[in-house]
Amino acid sequence: MNKNKQIFLLIFFNINIIHTNFSTINDLITNKQYNNALELLNNKLQSNPDNFDVHYKCAEIYKAQELFDYALMHAQRAQQLQPNNYQLLLLRASTYLSIGEFPQALAIFKQLYRQHPRALSFLYNVGYTLKIAGKLDQAITIYKKVLEKQPNHEAANLALGFALLQKGNFDDGWPQHSKYLKRAHKNGDKLRHLLQTNQLTGKTILLTYEGGLGDSIQFIRYAHRLKERGARVVVRIQKPLVKLFSYCPYIDDLAEYVNRVPQHDARATLMSLPAIFEDKPKNFTKKTPYFSIPQEIIDSWRPHFAQDDTFKIGICWQASIANDASRLPCARRGIPLKLLSSLALLPNVTLYSLQRFDGVDELDDLPPTISIKQFDQQTFDKKHGPFVDTAAVMHHLDLIISVDTAVAHLAGALNRPVYLLLPFVTDWRWIHGQKTTPWYPSMKIFKQPAPFDWESVVQEVKNYLTTKIILP
Repeated sequence: MNKNKQIFLLIFFNINIIHTNFSTINDLITNKQYNNALELLNNKLQSNPDNFDVHYKCAEIYKAQELFDYALMHAQRAQQLQPNNYQLLLLRASTYLSIGEFPQALAIFKQLYRQHPRALSFLYNVGYTLKIAGKLDQAITIYKKVLEKQPNHEAANLALGFALLQKGNFDDGWPQHSKYLKRAHKNGDKLRHLLQTNQLTGKTILLTYEGGLGDSIQFIRYAHRLKERGARVVVRIQKPLVKLFSYCPYIDDLAEYVNRVPQHDARATLMSLPAIFEDKPKNFTKKTPYFSIPQEIIDSWRPHFAQDDTFKIGICWQASIANDASRLPCARRGIPLKLLSSLALLPNVTLYSLQRFDGVDELDDLPPTISIKQFDQQTFDKKHGPFVDTAAVMHHLDLIISVDTAVAHLAGALNRPVYLLLPFVTDWRWIHGQKTTPWYPSMKIFKQPAPFDWESVVQEVKNYLTTKIILP
């Protein structure tokens, strides 16, 4: 065998080894076997510490594991090797977004757009970064620039509507959001026509759920608006809400969504109703409470409360972990119970747990100096149905403090005093910079001043309680 052929075979052999190893690594990543993948990658780094592909893969894996410091360390080393690799720049930017380092993410997206001015996805991400950083006016300007260049840009159309709504600009926000509803076949054209022509009397309107349980609780209020205009209101809802919604007096026909869809004259999803009505804040709270829990159910929970003069606070500290997994870490809604439970040390306060499922295990890790009363998990929200016992219990509490989950919406729907604890990055329904919300007149908002800063939120709640409520 001649020398050139030997060299060719050696190179071919080595390329095959590299390709096979990366194929194996990619398979491990796909199957979320991250530690095994990292072991292979670290072996490669020992023989070649300047391998761009290895550093990139390490950054990708560490980001997936939410080990962001390690992800950035490898990403920055990879950038030294290939400064203008756009995939790496995107990885770095998304990592910075995850940890709330918005200026760094913004700088990268601007750099990418300068380098690739025809790639509107980079310009859109400039707007997205500004939006989650709370710079709504600047974000709106960028979204409009994207739409000037590409009017049918799906993400920018949707984001612009939500940004306008979060800014409190409902006059422009609902028409913009309706563009998305039309494309998503959720515009409720027949219902809009009946509303505009005042022909709802005697018509059957079908409402179906969209989003989570809290979304359904928030927007079922529109059953009243339809009912008072003469419609017959039919609702198909998530199973856990059927019993609670049976106590909404504005629903004529109620069942779980899997049941047969009845005959109807028009239909709409619950979350599309504000846009269909083109509502303004003066109408959001037209009728609260809009659940009428029977007094006998409320009275049945009275013995579970201390018969004293303490200020009774129900707390809910964790939203659905599965739901939050898809959110940026700086947008996740759960607050550590060890932090929130310090409210129990305030004078004349008794805490009651309203937590169900995710987060309940945190009660076992509290120090003995902290006391939080619990309801029997075998009967709570089972005795009378999901959310019904929670609603009954709320009538015995002086205050509910909750993260952004169904419990907070339920308290607002019942017109019970509620403090809503929000992360730095929130969705459109909580108007930016506002301490109150037109959706729920009984709600006060406490929001993180910076990403992940729950300590300031809890301290603000404590200060407000002690100066305004407990010790006037």
